[in-house]
Amino acid sequence: MEVVGMHGLLAAVLVAGLVAPTSAMHDLSVVDGPQADRLTVRPSAVDPADSVFGDGLGRQVVLRGYAISGSTKLAENGFTPFRSTADAAAAFATLPGSNVIRFQLSWEGVAPTPDTVDTGYLDAIAAQIRAATARGLRVIVEYHSDLMSRHLFRPDSWYTGNGMPKWAVDRLGLTGKEYCGPACVTWGQHLLTDNSGVRPAARAFWNNTAGVQDAFLDQARQALVHLKSALPERDWDRILGFEPINEPFDGGMEGLSSAQWDAQRLWPFHHRVRDLLDETGWRDKLQFAEPNVFWNSQLGPLVPALGSTPDPLHRSGIVFTPHFYDQARQLPLASPPASGAYLPNFDLIRKTARDWHSPALVSEFGAANDHGGATDTAKEITGEYQALNGLADYSPVLSGTQWHWDPYRGRHHEAQNGNPGKIRTTGDAWNDEDFSVIDQQPQLRDQAYPQAAQGDLVAFSSQALATDAAGDRLRWQVLRPGNGRDYFAGTPFALTIWQGRNSEAPTQLHLSSTLDSPNTVVITESGVHRLADLPGDPRQRTDELVRRGDRLYQWTDSPGVARHFQLIVRDPGLSDIELGELQRALSTVVAAGQNPARVFQN
Repeated sequence: MEVVGMHGLLAAVLVAGLVAPTSAMHDLSVVDGPQADRLTVRPSAVDPADSVFGDGLGRQVVLRGYAISGSTKLAENGFTPFRSTADAAAAFATLPGSNVIRFQLSWEGVAPTPDTVDTGYLDAIAAQIRAATARGLRVIVEYHSDLMSRHLFRPDSWYTGNGMPKWAVDRLGLTGKEYCGPACVTWGQHLLTDNSGVRPAARAFWNNTAGVQDAFLDQARQALVHLKSALPERDWDRILGFEPINEPFDGGMEGLSSAQWDAQRLWPFHHRVRDLLDETGWRDKLQFAEPNVFWNSQLGPLVPALGSTPDPLHRSGIVFTPHFYDQARQLPLASPPASGAYLPNFDLIRKTARDWHSPALVSEFGAANDHGGATDTAKEITGEYQALNGLADYSPVLSGTQWHWDPYRGRHHEAQNGNPGKIRTTGDAWNDEDFSVIDQQPQLRDQAYPQAAQGDLVAFSSQALATDAAGDRLRWQVLRPGNGRDYFAGTPFALTIWQGRNSEAPTQLHLSSTLDSPNTVVITESGVHRLADLPGDPRQRTDELVRRGDRLYQWTDSPGVARHFQLIVRDPGLSDIELGELQRALSTVVAAGQNPARVFQN
């Protein structure tokens, strides 16, 4: 290993290659084993009021990946994300840096009739899941629905839905009844104004009218049992849990306040699901519970949130699982988001998760493709990842699955609501949406993040320099380590800060393609290193770094609760002397409990 900018005894020790003074040798074989896949929830040692994900090796875990995928909404695919298992394997082979996916299936696919569970459909789902777990991906199984059901719509309807099968809609007497008004400017308007089809269907589900909620849970029970039996042990190890419903909405409060509706309608449903998991062999898996979709909806200063901050569920095994989209950018007079714009929104998520005694996993966020103006795609996505990471001296690093990874973008052939005169081919082929990230610039679709930390994460910040709709690089962050100088406002970097040492297994960073360069430098409290010179296997040296593929591993061998850091910078443009000065400044500011990353606006 070439060591640059180091001096004195520390350099002599590292260059001499003395064996690290730990209770165990540095071993990378464990990081992809069963213990690494076992997910736990525990308090953070940095602030016990916060809960974090952990693995069976004792490390803190951050989950990042994509929803797979919007194609589940489409009849053309038979309500599966992929047309074949081969397509699934090909897609997962190109998924950059993800360690989790939110894998969708459909009630309509599982239960085509009231008394039938389609085991062929479930076997196809299991095979596609195995294509993911074979590549080491963790999986959240999610029943996806939007606007309740496509069967509420007619062949000539402007929009469509997905989820509830036709027999359930027939049972409610709502088949083809949708009507959101004389002008329906977006499909989401159905949630607010469609008092003929979509909203009554939602109310019926929450009230268990005609037993439709019972019917949903009955087929879910059979599906959960079947999927568990269809997945071999190592594949089952990588199933994190179950998300039973997408973007639940009330359909009308029926005189209840938002808090009362949560307590009397939504929370009882989530408790029924948790009971179901405990009874079907999923007891050790997590339930990912989403609040009312309107709880954090903000359409600018004129329209307040339509829900309220959800009270805690007060039950173990349940994870707070909100969504975030920037509806405010849809307003006529809106301006594009600036650096730091979403930090308050995601800090509200952090606060609510703290109240729940749960980590937060933001199971949907993202932005439509190729938009400029107020809905600038690059600015929205860059801002969302900036806010997921946080920029405070201490900020829980949030997990999330972006919407969505659809390899069929622009190559669909969906007859909307069964109408051969309305063949949808472009974008996502669903209600004029186009969110699939597969063709986005690498700076957006491949984000660096700490997959695991040997201790407890204190902060993480990164900058990828995506290009906005005007052709400008988004220089949205800067490092200010307290030596009177700003660093890397126009340079890609990732800074991880953690506290203590809870595991023999190393801190693990996903090395994004943006950061991978012959001139990339890694700076830690132990020294300055060239990425190109790092070995691919441990050499049993103190506090060593190893680079293997798109992962950067770092061991911290000293016990105690000291804070540690890793800064990786592409082409820093600094001399060895300047790098040494930066390394010392970072060591000082991190030890003092400060995060040198700051908001910057170009």
